[in-house]
Amino acid sequence: MKDKFTLFAILLSAYILVKKILPEKAAIVRNLPNSQAEVSAKIIFDAMNQTGTDETAIFTELEKFKGNRSGLKSIYDYFGIVKYWLTGRSGYIGEDLNLFGWFNEELGQSSYIRAMKYFNDVGLS
Repeated sequence: MKDKFTLFAILLSAYILVKKILPEKAAIVRNLPNSQAEVSAKIIFDAMNQTGTDETAIFTELEKFKGNRSGLKSIYDYFGIVKYWLTGRSGYIGEDLNLFGWFNEELGQSSYIRAMKYFNDVGLS
């Protein structure tokens, strides 16, 4: 009887592992950023999607990719199109804007020009 109980406990543990724990771990891994450009795009978004804009964070991330066309293109692509409503993100209403549109809304004129220079210098704009 003890052997049957042990076997049942092992099988139950394996079932729980396969059905519950592993899929959750896989979901966590799928949500991890794939590249530094993806991480930078999220940091840039977070810097603008708050009360006030953290320009230091934006320029710190852009500086990492200065002169790197593929890296800057990846940041732009990972940022994607996000609804913008008055002072930041809105899930349902607002204007669909890409990274450059968010820069236009969130940065002052001189900071906007400075941010766009990273992209313009490598032929992206």
